[in-house]
Amino acid sequence: GPDGRLWVVEMADYPLGLNGHGAPGGRVRILEDRDADGWYETSTLFADRLSTPNGILVWRNGVIVTACPDVLYLEDTTGDGRADHIEKLLTGFAAGNQQHRVNGPRWGLDNWIYLANGDSGGVVRSVKTGQEVDIRGRDLRFRPETGEIETQAGQTQFGRNRDDWGNWFGCNNPNPIFHYALDEHYLKRNPHFAPPPARRDIRDGDTLVYPIGPIISHCDTKYRKIGETPRFTSACGTIVYRDDWFGPEYENVTFTSEPVYNIVHARKLIPQGISFRSEKLHAGEVEFFRSEDPWSRPAATHVGPDGALYVADMVREVIEHPEWIDDELEQTLDVRSGANLGRLYRIAPQGKPRRSVPQLDQLTTIELVAALDSPSGWQRDLVQRMLIWRDDSVAIEPLEQLAINSQSPLARLHALCTLDGMHKLDSEIVIAALRDEHAGVQRHAVRLAEQFAPADDEDRVVAKKWAEALLPLVVNDSSPAFLRLQLAYSLGEFPGEWSSSGLAWLAVAGEDQPDLAAAVQSSMTPEHVKATIRILLQRNGAPPKTLARLSALAIQQDQPDPVRHVLSSLQIGSHPERMLGAWFELLGPQFDVEAHLDRDGQQLLYQLMTKVRLTAEGNGNVSDRCNAINAIGHIGSARSADIELLASLLTPQEPTEVQLAAIDSLANTGREEVPQRLLANWPAHGPVVRESILNRLLQRSQWMHALINAIDQETIAVANLSSVHRQRLLESRDQLVRQLAETLFGKVDQDRQLVLERYDSVLTRLSDEQADAK
Repeated sequence: GPDGRLWVVEMADYPLGLNGHGAPGGRVRILEDRDADGWYETSTLFADRLSTPNGILVWRNGVIVTACPDVLYLEDTTGDGRADHIEKLLTGFAAGNQQHRVNGPRWGLDNWIYLANGDSGGVVRSVKTGQEVDIRGRDLRFRPETGEIETQAGQTQFGRNRDDWGNWFGCNNPNPIFHYALDEHYLKRNPHFAPPPARRDIRDGDTLVYPIGPIISHCDTKYRKIGETPRFTSACGTIVYRDDWFGPEYENVTFTSEPVYNIVHARKLIPQGISFRSEKLHAGEVEFFRSEDPWSRPAATHVGPDGALYVADMVREVIEHPEWIDDELEQTLDVRSGANLGRLYRIAPQGKPRRSVPQLDQLTTIELVAALDSPSGWQRDLVQRMLIWRDDSVAIEPLEQLAINSQSPLARLHALCTLDGMHKLDSEIVIAALRDEHAGVQRHAVRLAEQFAPADDEDRVVAKKWAEALLPLVVNDSSPAFLRLQLAYSLGEFPGEWSSSGLAWLAVAGEDQPDLAAAVQSSMTPEHVKATIRILLQRNGAPPKTLARLSALAIQQDQPDPVRHVLSSLQIGSHPERMLGAWFELLGPQFDVEAHLDRDGQQLLYQLMTKVRLTAEGNGNVSDRCNAINAIGHIGSARSADIELLASLLTPQEPTEVQLAAIDSLANTGREEVPQRLLANWPAHGPVVRESILNRLLQRSQWMHALINAIDQETIAVANLSSVHRQRLLESRDQLVRQLAETLFGKVDQDRQLVLERYDSVLTRLSDEQADAK
């Protein structure tokens, strides 16, 4: 905290409560180093009888604690060292397995507090506002003062943390690091498209770990085999080292606890486009930290104010939750053995003098602003919060000077974010930050510019100011991928032709970049869709995927005019099938395109589809034919004729690629007659085409019935089905399909056994005859 005291949360009631039946026994302690010798010799019990507390953040005059099903604020208002004010901030987190409950909390550069889901989910309610959100499959952020809550891309099992520049990372038991590359706050603005997954597995290499002590594992052998090679099985608490005390080798290094194997694992982050990859920091069979004590259970790490790495060692004989322990074995164990123990390690580089812990609460406001210029991420985050809490106008001018003139890009960044948190950010400071020499500062300046977006584009002076500030970053080829991503998000907040032109530029850049394309699509208001399509059509060679994405959005927004313009442009082009194929794929096979077009648009579409069908039936370029086939079967009024056309292409005289495309398009119609069409020429098909047909028929229960009937009637031989195909029928969600498959395959197996018995009988008889002949 600001006074140098160390706050510790103890989940002392793990795993099943103090009495084995859920009795809460978690604690919060305050540790003090009163003689400043580096040892915390004094401990004060601040709060107890909390339900599985597992995360803590210093907040104003107290702390915020995650204690499922709640997030609590605890404060000592009397000065006796005990929490006498306990306030519920959030509630409703699901009380699942104690290892999988809400945890955190962590401070964001955007002045929100972030929480990890823990994998148990829940419908979370803000006590202050009554707002509820379902966090299933998501993480969460909130503002204690206002009670605002929002879901975030996730989910994280234990420990959602960020780097210096606002990139968020998480983990789960088998994977030490994820990166949340896309921002759900922006993506959910537009419900009319499906973005790529936000969570990225950025781990390079295998999942092996290298313990040195004897491994005490009580996990049920159906989950972890005895003697198997150690690999991640309890990865948790991944953090980024945010200081410079360890030296340049540890820049962008992450630490992950692995309590089952008594280690702390280190990885190096390597930027890659909008995301990262990560590799083991030290090659070979080594780990950053490992203990020979089998009871050593590192569960969390934090970078302290002195730059050291603090490791929380839970110290337990049994770290596995009883859910994962064999029931008979559990009866022989004391699953709370070690509940009265616990250790904190302070890991520091050799040969470097100890850095003192600052007493930030003793600083004046001006001194606090200067304290933002620090290599310590802990210090910058806490000072940012403290300046917001003080809300002292004396801080504004020095913060503005720091934001513009500091030699440290991180100090400039935090100064901007602090002004934002104080609601004292001036637009001219943001514009100056957009010209910053560091792309990380520019990225957040773009985000912060959103609050100055006018409600409409009638103010020409304001529009010109922001166009001149933002568009140079858009067209600059040297702008890194993460900066362009933020521009694509933020331009959607600005109305007007200039921002649409910026989005058009980024849309072209994102033609083959799904992440950038998703950011552009998230910004597509109806006004931006209309303007962006018009801008793209004015240039030569508008990219087909981008036009398909934007016109698909226009259709779903009930905007026939821009769609008609796109269709008109395709009349002029030589390959309308390329865009139409992508267009229909984005809209999906069940989307009724005709119903969303006006009469002129429908006529244009019919004319284009006539060209497309001629391409599909012709003998031209195979790729163009496949694109054309992908566009067929989506027009309701022509669907029957299209099915006839597609079925006619399922012949060995056609290239395999054409047949495969026809199978997909037929299946995408979803019509009842699809199985009949796919199976009509079965004996003539080769293995590749047969495999594709079977895979498609296994996608729907109704079609599975048709497949089983074809096998029963011997149209298809059982030998044509792989073990995977048989398994999918036997494990179908449709009970009738399962029963029919079991009966059918049982009969086949019986027939096969009868054949083998007859064959064996013949062999025996021949053998006897040969013996008699001798």
